[in-house]
Amino acid sequence: MSNYRISQLAERSGFSASTLRFYESVDLLPEPARSQGGYRVYDDHDLDRLQFIGRAKALGLPLEEIRELVGVWDDGACAPVQHRLRQLLVDKIEEVESRVSELNAWSGDLSGALSALPQHSPDGPCGPDCGCVPQSANLAPGSVAVSLMAARPLDTPSDWATAAVACTLSGIEQPARLEQWRELLADAVRIPSANGMSLRFPPDPGLAGRLAELAAREQQCCSFFGFHLTLSVDSLVLEVRAPAAAQDMVHSLFGEPA
Repeated sequence: MSNYRISQLAERSGFSASTLRFYESVDLLPEPARSQGGYRVYDDHDLDRLQFIGRAKALGLPLEEIRELVGVWDDGACAPVQHRLRQLLVDKIEEVESRVSELNAWSGDLSGALSALPQHSPDGPCGPDCGCVPQSANLAPGSVAVSLMAARPLDTPSDWATAAVACTLSGIEQPARLEQWRELLADAVRIPSANGMSLRFPPDPGLAGRLAELAAREQQCCSFFGFHLTLSVDSLVLEVRAPAAAQDMVHSLFGEPA
């Protein structure tokens, strides 16, 4: 059985060294043995484990489900892994089909907005009847302004500007949440704003749905964050807002990864 240092395992697995250390911290990888010099030492079983994790990530499974699935995989029998993976994939297919229905409904809304544009052309500035002003402009601060529904409807939106800067997410759950944001925001162009940050992506309805779902989950534990998600034919933009006291958290969570 081969032994690898963390840099060698990163090269063979395709995961960065920082990701491997994170996976250890959230129990996706067991604590490795150490060499006499104190270096982490991994083996072929760790490499096989990472290949399995990579497959689960490619299927879109969240870290919580991957951790559970890896626990089944560790027992060494394939049948239980297949059984649990089949259940997870059935749930994922239902989720995707639900998003397809939402996208079809959204397409109808866009077509209606397009057909409404030429019906009224005011001589002055745009007004409420010209078809140019989006309905999302009237949404309360703190809501996720997106036509795609999140995994579960948000409760009555809180006012991010006056909400208490407090998070109910446990310390154990925070690293996994940070990794989820980093994964979704890997290709974002970040533009700081007065109240937070603007994150811009190429137009991608699938990514819009995942951002909406994670933003909804984030707001449930950190109500001081305000999210506004806009998907157009040219771009996908996630606006993140927070009170002045939480600006450091905005940049640590949504800024450039360390």
